[in-house]
Amino acid sequence: VAMSLRFYFDECSDEKAAHALIGMGIDVVTVSGLQRKGLSDQEHLQFALLDNRVVYSVDRDFLRIANDYLQQGIAFAGLAYHAADARTRRQIIDALALLDGVYEPPDMMNRIEFI
Repeated sequence: VAMSLRFYFDECSDEKAAHALIGMGIDVVTVSGLQRKGLSDQEHLQFALLDNRVVYSVDRDFLRIANDYLQQGIAFAGLAYHAADARTRRQIIDALALLDGVYEPPDMMNRIEFI
């Protein structure tokens, strides 16, 4: 049985895109929805790993930290990233739905996907 990806939208992410994906049956939680604002990016990555969720962010700091983790052998559950304002909401929704259709959670472990 294929396992779906689960996403964790950081506080810079488009909440409307999150709600659209939820409406499509994709498991998405947001930093604001979980009342986790103000935590460090490392704390967000740790939470996402423990909850087996791919972080979606437009924050370059996540990209830097994920690359550091890769070099240091520190596990993370995956990162879906694009530069801020580089994608429309529709493109974000389509790209994350595609990731969910193509990858399973083990495929995204320690992986950075540029969407």
